[in-house]
Amino acid sequence: MSDPIDTRRGSCLCGAVRFETRGAPMFSGMCYCLNCQKTSGAGRVFHAMFADAQMTIAGETRSFSYSADSGSTVTNVVCAACGSPLFGRNARMPGMTAVRVAAYDGETGLSPAMEV
Repeated sequence: MSDPIDTRRGSCLCGAVRFETRGAPMFSGMCYCLNCQKTSGAGRVFHAMFADAQMTIAGETRSFSYSADSGSTVTNVVCAACGSPLFGRNARMPGMTAVRVAAYDGETGLSPAMEV
């Protein structure tokens, strides 16, 4: 069990999907790609990357996969009820999930370490 300080909880807008991450992310950063801009409606998205073993997800999600400019398959995961964007997965990084930091419930103590 990780230290409670290292446990962060979040949800979608309607609360139908809840998630928890434990421990420090593998890395975190801002993404400025056109796909992140379009799915967020903003100029960038702040992601924190966790190993799947560090996460618990409860609730029904939907996903949409597409081919990124890199040629990799990227999957966006949203709440099935309200459509809030929550996670991303990249086929070139199996076993890892990028959490949209904005989906956490409150302050996370995370800061971006890189920009893509």
